[in-house]
Amino acid sequence: MYQINSNQVLFTQMGEDGVIFDIKNNQYVTLNATYTRIFMLLEQQQTEESIVDALVNEYNVDPTTCAKAVTRCLSELKEKLYIS
Repeated sequence: MYQINSNQVLFTQMGEDGVIFDIKNNQYVTLNATYTRIFMLLEQQQTEESIVDALVNEYNVDPTTCAKAVTRCLSELKEKLYIS
């Protein structure tokens, strides 16, 4: 299970998109609708598997493709230290 690094980021949803403010780097990062949804599910302390299930149901996408995209997203967020 991943946790949002609240010491480094602030998250705001703006319509379907979202914005992360990186406190340590004083930088804004805009998230598309999918990344925003993933981030919102992370706030609800969902596991990677439950995030994939939710997105498959919401967007009617192939589970394998969705799982790869979620893994890539989580890797990017971990790399930037937004989640741990």
